[in-house]
Amino acid sequence: MSAETQMKLQAKRFNEHVKLFSSTVNAIGLVIFGGGLIQPLIAHDPSPTIRWSWIALSITLHMVAQSVIRLMPAEEGSV
Repeated sequence: MSAETQMKLQAKRFNEHVKLFSSTVNAIGLVIFGGGLIQPLIAHDPSPTIRWSWIALSITLHMVAQSVIRLMPAEEGSV
C-alpha cells in the first residue's frame, strides 16, 4: 500500500471518528432536551416545571456537535 493511500485512509478514518463523536454528543443533547422539556409537559402534573438549565445544556451540546463537524477537515476529492 502506498503512502498516499495510507494517508487517505487515515483521513477517512479520522473523519468517521469525528462524525461518530458529533452524533453521540448530539444524541446526548437530544435526550437531555427530552428530560428538560418534553417529560415535564407529558407528566400528569397540573403545573409542569420546565427545566431551563437542562434545555440550555442541550442547546450547548448541540452547538458543540455542530462546531466539531464544521472543524472537520475536508477529504481530498470533495468540495
